[in-house]
Parts: sequence; C-alpha cells; structure tokens
Amino acid sequence: MIGDSALVIIPLLVAASCFGAANGTLFTGARVVMESAQKGDLPPVLGLVHQKLVTPVVSMAFQAILAIFFLLVADLNDLILFFGNMAWLFFGLSMVMILVLRVREPNLKRPYKVTTAFPVIVLLASIFFVVAPFLQNPWRPSIAVGILLSGVPVYAIFVARMCSPKISNQISRLSNLSVRMVKSVLDVN
Repeated sequence: MIGDSALVIIPLLVAASCFGAANGTLFTGARVVMESAQKGDLPPVLGLVHQKLVTPVVSMAFQAILAIFFLLVADLNDLILFFGNMAWLFFGLSMVMILVLRVREPNLKRPYKVTTAFPVIVLLASIFFVVAPFLQNPWRPSIAVGILLSGVPVYAIFVARMCSPKISNQISRLSNLSVRMVKSVLDVN
C-alpha cells in the first residue's frame, strides 16, 4: 500500500532523527557537565575547554567513558528504560516548577510563555511514563531510581563537602593534580 520506496525512506528518516537527537544530547550534555564543573559542583578537570576547538573535550570524553561503561554492564533495553524513566521524571519536575512559578510569581518577566495546558499535558504524560514501568515490572525501574539516588552521597562528599577536612584536602589535591595532568596532555584551558 505505501510502496517499496517508503520501506527504505522511513527507516532512513528515523535513523537520521536518532542521529540528530544523539548529536544534540552529546553536545548539550557535555556543556552541562562543563558548566557544573566550572561552578564547583563537579571535579574541576571536567570544566576544561580545548583552546583551539573551544569545546569541552574532557567532559565529552567523560561522557563517552560513562556510556561505554553502561553498555558493558547492562543491555541496551535496560539503558533505554533507565534513561527514559529518569528523563520523564525530570521533564515532569520541570513542568511542576513551571506551574508553581505561575502561581507564586505571576508577574515574573518570562522570555516566552506557553499556555498552561502545555505543562499540564506534559506533566500528565510524564506521570504515565514514570509510573507505567513500575506497574509492569517494578524491579527494573527501581534500579534506575537507585542509580539516581546514588548521586546523593556523591553530592554530599564532593559538592557539599560533608566529609572531614583531611579527606576534603586530599580530594582537592587529587583534583588539582588531575587538572594539571590534563592541561599538560591536551591543549585545554
């Protein structure tokens, strides 16, 4: 009915769309890591920028290493479930914050404003996409929540510095050493 050419064109368009989404995620994700490191929320070495390319090569390499690690320890279906589940959780939280700001700060100047129906619809969709995997098989999405919550002690130790001064000083020395090593190997600033 749709023709033989559509059987070739549609998968190619889907592949191009996936490539574009992966490309955007790679570059935006690396810049979020870089900015977080420059603010002090992540190790400073992740905030280095290549002088000639003006790209966050260290944070991009960090992302690649994490991706390879996750591909080695889990199968692709689990990774898609983990990422999708957590992404929709944060999409939903973002929509909640939009709605809260609309109530608390109705006169706040906004660069653009969408109708209230949009955040409500996205919030309802995110609730569905977060809750549905738990109803189907609660064990697998619970792993994603565990991975997310594993960031709490990391935050407490490295960002909030809720550790002894001796450990904090050792972490700072190690962090400074890693920055010097990366600067000596790569052309970063």
